[in-house]
Amino acid sequence: MMKTTKTVHLKIALLSSLSLAFSCSADKEDVVTPPPNPPAAEVKFSTQVLPIFTASCAGCHGATNPPNGISLTTYAQISANATAAYNAIQADRMPKGGPALSATQKALIKAWIDAGKKDN
Repeated sequence: MMKTTKTVHLKIALLSSLSLAFSCSADKEDVVTPPPNPPAAEVKFSTQVLPIFTASCAGCHGATNPPNGISLTTYAQISANATAAYNAIQADRMPKGGPALSATQKALIKAWIDAGKKDN
């Protein structure tokens, strides 16, 4: 009888320990989820992106004999070459012979690309 009582007490102690351990785990309500990033303001091609390309790229990549045949003066041309141009700008390989674009200018181009290169 003594052995059975000890076994029962051990089982009760084990079950109590397990239930205590599982009850201390975080509930879904306890998990903190950060709020989503607020949407960025829409970047406008005509007023924000085009002026950057006009001032910094069109001097070399204009309509007359541009390097590698890449002209960057119209929406169609800029949109078609946007990712390659951004990568060159980001790596400070472009604009050649001119000052590097600012972090803000680079961010505007990147945001425009990420938003689908809208003609707006």
